[in-house]
Amino acid sequence: MNDEPNRDGALVRLARLCYRKRRIVVIGWVLLLVGLNIVAQTAGGDLLKSFSLPGSESQKTYDVLGKEFARTGDTGDIVFEAKGGKSVDDPDVRAAMESVFATFRTEPHVVSVSSPYDTGNERFRAKDGAIAYAEVLFDVQANDVSLDLGSKMRGIAKSANSAVVQVDLAGTMFTDQTQPASEAIGLLAAVFILLIAFGSLLAMGLPIMTALFGIGSGLALVTILARVLDVPSFAPQVAAMIGIGVGIDYALFITTRYREALHNGYEPEDAVVHAMDTSGRAVLFAGSTVVISLMGLFVIGLAFIRGLAIGASAAVLLVLAASVTLLPAVLGFVGHTIDRFALPGAKRAKPVEQTMWARWSRLLQAHPWPAAIAGFGVLIVLTIPALGLRLGVADASNDPTSLTTRRSYDLLTEGFGPGFNGPLIVAGEIHGDADVATMNALRTAIAATP
Repeated sequence: MNDEPNRDGALVRLARLCYRKRRIVVIGWVLLLVGLNIVAQTAGGDLLKSFSLPGSESQKTYDVLGKEFARTGDTGDIVFEAKGGKSVDDPDVRAAMESVFATFRTEPHVVSVSSPYDTGNERFRAKDGAIAYAEVLFDVQANDVSLDLGSKMRGIAKSANSAVVQVDLAGTMFTDQTQPASEAIGLLAAVFILLIAFGSLLAMGLPIMTALFGIGSGLALVTILARVLDVPSFAPQVAAMIGIGVGIDYALFITTRYREALHNGYEPEDAVVHAMDTSGRAVLFAGSTVVISLMGLFVIGLAFIRGLAIGASAAVLLVLAASVTLLPAVLGFVGHTIDRFALPGAKRAKPVEQTMWARWSRLLQAHPWPAAIAGFGVLIVLTIPALGLRLGVADASNDPTSLTTRRSYDLLTEGFGPGFNGPLIVAGEIHGDADVATMNALRTAIAATP
């Protein structure tokens, strides 16, 4: 029997409305998902692939370089090493590389290829004479070099490898941007964990479905927001990462409470109301906290970080909306069959008071100080690695050795020294002889620095 007292409140009324109008709610979410994605494809903005840091010394340096040394586009490198103890001047090596350079010069967006064999380009050769590189100048930024063109150029370099020369490419335009489907892996892991937790295919599918609806709508909204905001190219990954986590989490809370209510004798509608009036309140509070936390990124003061915060917050809000509207509607269709398609050997859920977690909570409450001290000690141990944390920007050294960009990075390090791939650029505007003397003195001081 259901002894639950009558309740009233906005969340309760919303739960009853979604339950009773479940067909309309589900159709509405389907239309929202499809509509947002259509708008995103037709009228969505472009995600930012390059960023600026107004007011920073680095940005001032790049402004000077852009003003005084402007090029039509970015550059990449063709890095090669002569094999078998030969030099890059060996006729076989030179003939092979001159052919590669000539092929690159005919490719789209390539303005020039500066060869180490050209007069005045001795700096493109390593001192040992076995490693050298050519500089490829494009008429577009690195991120605007198409994936197809980058793939074609990697193929040209790969086909040039032989018994006499190794050829690799350096530059972000040559990076193989095929990324592992991390979101899909995360979803598969969630499916496995939820199957163990619920023991039922149907119960497992509800949190997954709710998260996918919220994330699908949220990612489309991120693209739409890029029309009016500076949204970085990594915003969809951040939004998906946060959205999948909170979406499954929130739906799990509500679904678990719904199952418990059914097992305690509630009718489906009352079970939905009970779940939303208890776990639903926690979900709303938790989701609001996530959004407020993301809004904290505004204090950084960078436009693209603000776009990231708004995009991720929008995804979380849509996931939250799906949890408190779509999920109650779907639970209305599920009714008493939520434990259908149970896994072999799955046991009926125990009363909460008999679960291992209930026993664990009673143990902690009986011994609060030892538990608090032990927990604090574990946290201290886990934070010890942060003392050696070093922050930096990922470069080609983070790529696997199977990629040409990593192999070229290693070749340049071997031939030109470990600092070659990460130069410190110092820029200054010269207004007279005194400034020239200052720059020369600065050069000498920097060169003497370990």
